[in-house]
Amino acid sequence: MNLREAQQRFHRLCLRLFDALGYEVAAETLQGEVRIDASVRKDEEHLLVEFVVVPARRPGLGILRDKVAGARAQMVETGSSARQRVLLSCMLDPAHLEWLQSEFDMEIWGRERILDELAALPADYQSLKKDFQEFVAKLRRLELVTLRASKNDVAGTTAPAPPPLPGFAESPVSPLDFGEAEEFSKYGDLRKRLVDTKRGPSHAKAYEVLIQDIVRYLFGDFLVDPRPQRRTERGLDFMDITYRVRSGHPFWDTLTRDFRTRAIIFECKNYTKGITPSQIYSTERYVNVGALRSVCFLVSREKPHEHAELAAFGAMREGGKLFVLLDDSHLHQMLNIRETQLRREAEKKTLKRDFEDDPSEVLDQAIYDFLTRMGR
Repeated sequence: MNLREAQQRFHRLCLRLFDALGYEVAAETLQGEVRIDASVRKDEEHLLVEFVVVPARRPGLGILRDKVAGARAQMVETGSSARQRVLLSCMLDPAHLEWLQSEFDMEIWGRERILDELAALPADYQSLKKDFQEFVAKLRRLELVTLRASKNDVAGTTAPAPPPLPGFAESPVSPLDFGEAEEFSKYGDLRKRLVDTKRGPSHAKAYEVLIQDIVRYLFGDFLVDPRPQRRTERGLDFMDITYRVRSGHPFWDTLTRDFRTRAIIFECKNYTKGITPSQIYSTERYVNVGALRSVCFLVSREKPHEHAELAAFGAMREGGKLFVLLDDSHLHQMLNIRETQLRREAEKKTLKRDFEDDPSEVLDQAIYDFLTRMGR
């Protein structure tokens, strides 16, 4: 089975699944000028659905992000008010699934969810269950071929064969026993501190220290030499935390090149409410293109006021200064993804960072969303 055949077979099986679940199914339907894999209805529910084969059992977040974004763009282009859902042939780590659904505001089913839905069907659908089980077995052989051909493989080595399917359902993702490993123990501590740190000016220093610890955990090998509260030349304004970028990380290398910056600023706002345009204007004074510090990640506890983004648009349009507005939800997502990244690296027994499973995907998507919303 090649990739094209896998896509066709997955498509047919998913249509049969929706039929078994009681939906009225219209396959490969035109919505305006856009062709969608399926439009399904049940009672008052109307869904546009895309079926996507990903030839990797547990693909990296970068691959998943691209696949889901492509499927979503196809459905958004229809202009339909129907809900959107993507079915993926691969397994999904919980942290990846959480971020993808949150970022793209749609429901996503991975292989685990599909298998759960099939398992819940009555015995009348045994042939569908068997056909999907056979498809998964063939798909895993295709995944093995893809793995062997991967550019990340060491030349001359042979990828191990995947374990046999344990009956019908596949084993769920299970966390490793991390023991006393420092990197993994930091994860839970940072999440708890983020929840427990109180909001307001009297706790601003604690929040700044926490953000510094989170950045170190997420990107410590690449964002280095932090300078907390470093004053500018005239001694009037200060930057919460400024970092030098060490080369070697695709996201940070691209960001520093595209925006011609040598320093990355993290400005921490431990406010009880979302930031307003005034915080953009005050910070803009020391985000200085001429001084090669043109990028600022402005981190606050709540989502910013809608006019704050308008102010950020102005700073970008008029001065070439990039403000990336983050809040606690972004930090939680990145901590989840970093934990998954470390676990999967441990499973592979490698010390090399896996950039396909990197928390920088959250930042890259936030920047892309910002740039696409900005008017002329």
